[in-house]
Amino acid sequence: MAKNLHNSKAHILVAENDPKRRNHITDKLRQHGYWVTQAKAPHAMARLLRGLVFDLLLLNCNVFKAFDPSDIHLLFLTSKTPIVTITSQSTPASRLACLEAGAEEYICEPFDDRELVLRLKRNLERLGKPDKENIGQVNFGPYKFCLNDRQLFQGANVIRLTQREQEIMHCLAKKRGKPVARPELSGLKSTIGERTIDVQVNKLRQKIEPDPSSPVWLKTVRGVGYSLDNE
Repeated sequence: MAKNLHNSKAHILVAENDPKRRNHITDKLRQHGYWVTQAKAPHAMARLLRGLVFDLLLLNCNVFKAFDPSDIHLLFLTSKTPIVTITSQSTPASRLACLEAGAEEYICEPFDDRELVLRLKRNLERLGKPDKENIGQVNFGPYKFCLNDRQLFQGANVIRLTQREQEIMHCLAKKRGKPVARPELSGLKSTIGERTIDVQVNKLRQKIEPDPSSPVWLKTVRGVGYSLDNE
């Protein structure tokens, strides 16, 4: 089940097949306060991307050579994890391959540790930079959810939510676009079962979805839980 393990700092997945370099990069990132998970093979990387929520994937291009290109595209498309690639080749063809795979940026070897940390920091800041006019609120379709007071608006009208519906919306809105596992949606009430969560989400859909049987905003993530799609 997908879950986000980091607290204040970003959670980075380091996919690197060379153990010495993988450990070195991990140590440097942890020294700067980042939460780091390692993957040494393509299938381990794929499993982690399906099961956990990461803020960034640092990927050595050598790792995905075993992947079919269509598998790479599908994996990155479904995970929605931003990618920064490391490549030992600086030719236009290799740079294009990195970008076509879905990378936000590529870093050519050799590189200085300080350059790596700075580039990752800049990418995380850019990707996570909030809109100053919309801090504390999440917009999706005709709706606006305020994170502070947990109120849901459709235009100027307030949509009445129960306390549990507010908790579920708050949890999904904080991680909009990313899957949230059912146990996480139960909040502090660990006795709430998964079927109860499904019922509560369905009731919430009745209030905001044009067709609750074919949801546009509150989507089911098979085998995981739910996500709020604000695109």
